[in-house]
Amino acid sequence: MLKERIKTISVLLYGLTLIVLGSILLIRTQWMIDLLYRINLFAILGLSASRVLTGILEKDRNKRTNGVLYGTFIFILFLLVLNFPIFFGAMIPFLYGLWALLSAVVKFITWYNFHVDKIYNRIWAFLDAFITFIFAMLLILDPLPGVLRLTYVASAYLMFYGSMQLFSGINLLLNDLLKDRYKIFLHFPLPMFISVLLPSRIYKDLHKPSSRTIDFRQNVDDPQAEDELEIFIHLKEGNKEGLGHVDVSYRDFIFSYGLHDPLNRHLNGTYGDGVLIQANRKRFIEYSITGENKTIVAFTLKLNLQQIKLMEERVIGLLERTEPWYPRCFMDDSINDYSSRIYKNTGAKFYKFTNGKFKTYFFASTNCVLLADHFVQFKGLELVRLNGLITPGSYFNFLNEAYQRSSPMVTRRIVYEKMKKNANNAPLV
Repeated sequence: MLKERIKTISVLLYGLTLIVLGSILLIRTQWMIDLLYRINLFAILGLSASRVLTGILEKDRNKRTNGVLYGTFIFILFLLVLNFPIFFGAMIPFLYGLWALLSAVVKFITWYNFHVDKIYNRIWAFLDAFITFIFAMLLILDPLPGVLRLTYVASAYLMFYGSMQLFSGINLLLNDLLKDRYKIFLHFPLPMFISVLLPSRIYKDLHKPSSRTIDFRQNVDDPQAEDELEIFIHLKEGNKEGLGHVDVSYRDFIFSYGLHDPLNRHLNGTYGDGVLIQANRKRFIEYSITGENKTIVAFTLKLNLQQIKLMEERVIGLLERTEPWYPRCFMDDSINDYSSRIYKNTGAKFYKFTNGKFKTYFFASTNCVLLADHFVQFKGLELVRLNGLITPGSYFNFLNEAYQRSSPMVTRRIVYEKMKKNANNAPLV
């Protein structure tokens, strides 16, 4: 109880702090810019000194040279910022401009994806990309006036984000008075860079000794009830695997979407033909944790009669836009890519989309999380509402928060993992 009160108070104070900072930034812009300048000046000097010092202490000659050179380069940057404050004023908008330009490129690829797949209302995706590109060019080509633009945007963001945190604190205070269907609108998504890295952190946390109290399972003992929808968050060590993956299960069938055709992948494995896998839930989970060495966090969502009907219509509508596709092992049994392994070990069916959304996969828009969102976010099925870029990390964060506050929306959380044994051959559960 005390822990929950402390959490509530901290959320309220955090929200108020952000609102105050946003207000100060708006009212006393120059004062905040000067403060930020001094903080960054000391930070650059400290980083330079630490890099030179660690470089000198390195035993390896190459690492020692690289450390000293890197620290010296940062010190030169410190001198530039110290003697030419205008350099600092131009640097921040320029960096934000580069970030906005990257975002515009991603949005243009998304629009092109929608254009090729003939998705309705794709004009809005184009306008979003075009406006982001114009904003990026303004910051990159005219950085100094961009300071004021960034100040206003940052101020508005801080006050908005602080308001959401304040609402979340009020939500915790009135936990028993507010209906859960209204609580979900108070959820504020994680920043993109945090949500992208969250699955990797979750995986490490689950494998700490303190996590043994969590409900770990290896066998899928309970069949899926007709009024249950499950969302699976796949976790694994590695570069791409560390970003996480999301699957949906309904009526004892897993639906998994991704770049499962290795012959049709582009842009370093981020763009290509979308492939849908339909597999037996029990066989798919057990092979994923034993054969692919994954950890799966499963969230169970309860459906009412109306939602069950809508879910069935959505599954049928999705499959009607597909045609069968066969993994490469059909032609050569020695091939052992991911699709072939799934087929050999689970007997899954594979489909490619003939038209519309999901025909083309793109990591930043039409991805595995969008398939889950396709099932659980549409009119009449108000189970999950997420804003911004949807990632496995943001989806986990939303569902886990709902489960931890005993929401009737999320009724169960189970972690499936291959059993590990310690030195005494005792299972770590």
